Amino acid sequence: MESQNQKKVVYGITGSFGTGKSTAAKIIAEKLNARIIDADIVAKTLMNEDPSIRHMVHEAFGDQVFDYQGNVDTRKLASIVFGNSVYLKRLEGIIHPAVIEYVRDNIRRYSQARHLIVEAPLLIESGLHKDMDILIVVLADEEKIYERLKDRGFSAEEVNRRLSNQLPQSEKRIYADIVIENNATVEELKNNINTVFK
Repeated sequence: MESQNQKKVVYGITGSFGTGKSTAAKIIAEKLNARIIDADIVAKTLMNEDPSIRHMVHEAFGDQVFDYQGNVDTRKLASIVFGNSVYLKRLEGIIHPAVIEYVRDNIRRYSQARHLIVEAPLLIESGLHKDMDILIVVLADEEKIYERLKDRGFSAEEVNRRLSNQLPQSEKRIYADIVIENNATVEELKNNINTVFK
């Protein structure tokens, strides 16, 4: 029986676009019975539900990034900011502080959780990795990344633009406490995770 005073462990999970970090996060969460805070979902929610952030996004990018229901069209927004460093920095200046504040508040709020997972593509780039107890980096071969994202409807140009704004995998590996390779099937990924979390 686990001690009630056992320290909560906060796992950060990151990886480049298309490495399968979300799939890995779900598998790990199920294995550890952990809560997940998904930074991408947090960002989308804040853009659509926080009036001040919605206003800043509208001021920065106009009506073109909102769909007919008045929600932020994240695919359209991505097509504008990736490939334009000025626009990207502008968006990050709006979103990153709010997401970081939300994540830190929720780490405190889930004080009774034994395990907590924070999944974020820019965990290292934003500096939020410093708040993690254990940093997990999910890696995949470049060929596999392009193959997966093509299946999801992304062009090679879109993938190139997004990857160029993230730390290279070789640099992310340096920060990792745990590295998980994801180059095959979901079952193989589960096996790799089971090897780590015995």
